[in-house]
Amino acid sequence: MRPQILIGHPLVMPTMEHLGLSLDFEPEWRERVLASYPLFGLTLIGEPVRFTGLVLRNDVADRILAAGQRLGRVDTTGAIAR
Repeated sequence: MRPQILIGHPLVMPTMEHLGLSLDFEPEWRERVLASYPLFGLTLIGEPVRFTGLVLRNDVADRILAAGQRLGRVDTTGAIAR
């Protein structure tokens, strides 16, 4: 069974830009993996605010984002918030 969440090397960034850099796949795997796992930004807890990237499997992404919205933890861009 394929994992629901993939988190690469936890590259922590000050902005949501370039979050995919922490998910460094082999070139021959990149397109295949990203076709099934869209990239999301995760806001980390603490100050100053920092972000990291992760990918969620397509068939669970909507459920995870909906749960985050119910908890008030997903912003309007779909980024998972703290």
